[in-house]
Amino acid sequence: MNINNTISVSKKHNSLLKNADVYLEEIQRKHKHHARPYTSSQTKVNPSKTENKKIFDNDFSFLLPEGYEKVFISLYALTLPYLAGLVFLFFYISKQDLSIFSSICDSHSALFTWCIGYEIVAVLLLIMLIKQSISIVGNSKRTQLQRP
Repeated sequence: MNINNTISVSKKHNSLLKNADVYLEEIQRKHKHHARPYTSSQTKVNPSKTENKKIFDNDFSFLLPEGYEKVFISLYALTLPYLAGLVFLFFYISKQDLSIFSSICDSHSALFTWCIGYEIVAVLLLIMLIKQSISIVGNSKRTQLQRP
């Protein structure tokens, strides 16, 4: 191979690289116009979207103190169903009569009361979940209809 062939090959290679660079710059320029204006570390969020909607407006961080989440969730899982079971037994079964309520509590175990309350809490949570999903679906259908 002589030196002239090597020079002609390197010139062809340089011209191909220049064409590739021009092509790459054109793609980057077109993509820049169509890309979303955000940085990689921070994305902009559209607050009108239903996915980004706050479900609760209040701050409930006092219910789960930082560092003690597992302890408080365990306490809530034990006490809330038991209290709901007691309320159900008092209002619906004993019809607010303390003598009947005390006899029911003496004859039944705490686990029985907790199971009744667990079912009540589960039903309430399912109702809240279904209601929230229906409202999200309704909001998404309204936003789809408003698009031009």
